[in-house]
Amino acid sequence: MVLYRSFIALELTEASRNQLAELADTHQAQDKHSEISWPDIENYHVTLAFLGDQLSSDLDRLAEELSFTTRLNADLQLSANELSYFPYHSRPKSLAIMLELDAALKQIKNYTDQTLRNSGINYDKRKFIPHITLGRIRGRKLPNLIIPPRYIDITLSCASLTLFRSERHSDGAIYTPIFRIPSNLEGLDGFDDTWA
Repeated sequence: MVLYRSFIALELTEASRNQLAELADTHQAQDKHSEISWPDIENYHVTLAFLGDQLSSDLDRLAEELSFTTRLNADLQLSANELSYFPYHSRPKSLAIMLELDAALKQIKNYTDQTLRNSGINYDKRKFIPHITLGRIRGRKLPNLIIPPRYIDITLSCASLTLFRSERHSDGAIYTPIFRIPSNLEGLDGFDDTWA
């Protein structure tokens, strides 16, 4: 029995990823002791639901259910309002762009959760705090690199809602798209039946 670590996320357009990369580059240059792992900009995304380990057959079924029930508005935009360490209330694990949870994003999140419930797939039900990870803090110690919370005002565009498979490697995670619901902003493929 093969299980795949998986999650559902919003992917960003290339232009939006490049916007965030400029912010990340500024702080990466200050990270003299490599206390933070900086992922490739292709990995920037907004996680809607973490599914954990799932059977490929269950993921296939979920992809089919998503194709019937979920629609991504072509002009869906995300409002970024803060750059800070995250989470706030405990030892931070990442440097993140925090997003406003507006009506459009709530609707996409609700659609996603309802589809998962309809599919009978277990997922992480912790409170949804929308964010985009720019860097992950290495180890368990607080970083010496001080980055105070910073207000930003950036509008980001979504390219697709994507079901991902995640594989851990020593140099970071590799995310493989299983299924995409594209917006009209970028032409992305739909279901890939060769992923397993």
